[in-house]
This record gives sequence, structure tokens and C-alpha cells, in this order.
Amino acid sequence: MILNMPNPLTQNTGFLLASVAAHASKTYEAALAELGFHPHHIGVLELVAAQQPIVQSRIAEQLGIFKPVIVTLVNELEAKGLIKRHPHPTDKRALEIHLLPKGIKTLDKIRQTSTTTLAQFLSPLSKTEQQQFHASLTKLSKA
Repeated sequence: MILNMPNPLTQNTGFLLASVAAHASKTYEAALAELGFHPHHIGVLELVAAQQPIVQSRIAEQLGIFKPVIVTLVNELEAKGLIKRHPHPTDKRALEIHLLPKGIKTLDKIRQTSTTTLAQFLSPLSKTEQQQFHASLTKLSKA
């Protein structure tokens, strides 16, 4: 069991959701920290991989993170040799972000760690329940 809560607490959906989410965050953050990353780094890398090149300000919009924080995250990922900034071809104020080969390899390793961590975390659920849980989270994230 993830959390050993008394029955009255499990009857409160809001409390239960907050508790499980906090535990999930700690677990995921700890797994990523072993690799030298924070979940926000993963968000940046995933967006760059899916949409490259992507304008730096677009990353901030899609992740819902303040632009100065994105600058810091991009600086850190660039210092690790995972991404590279290039001037935008038509907008002199914008920077495009590109994923480098080392970034692709690192993202693959991060994805493997995420998969393993998630499998352990969700192990109390059947495969069907895990799929339903993911579908529900996706639906809530779009609401």
C-alpha cells in the first residue's frame, strides 16, 4: 500500500487525491533526481523532441511555466549538451530549441526510468485499471 490512511480519510476524494499525488510526485522526483533531472526538465525535453524545432517561448506556454524559469531550464539542459539554441530564421527576438543526439539518448534513459517508476507506483492496479486511470488523468488535464 502506498499510504496507510484511516478509512475516514479515504472517503474524502480531495484529500485522497492530494495525498496520492504528493506521494507520486515525491517518487517520480526521486527517480529523476538520480539521473540529475527535475520533472520540468523532462517536460522541456519531451516538447522539444515532439516539436523540434520549437520556439523557447512556446515551451513556456505549453508547460504553463513562467518564461524566466524556462530560460533557466533551457540553460541547464544546454549546459548538459542535450539541447541547442539557434536563432529563429524569421523572428530575430525568438530562439529555436533543437534536441541533440545526446539529448535523444538521455531522453530514452529518462523514459525507461519513468516507465519503471510508474510501473512500481501503479502496481496495485490491474493493467485495465492503469489504462483507465491514465485515460481519466488525460481527460482531467484537458478539462
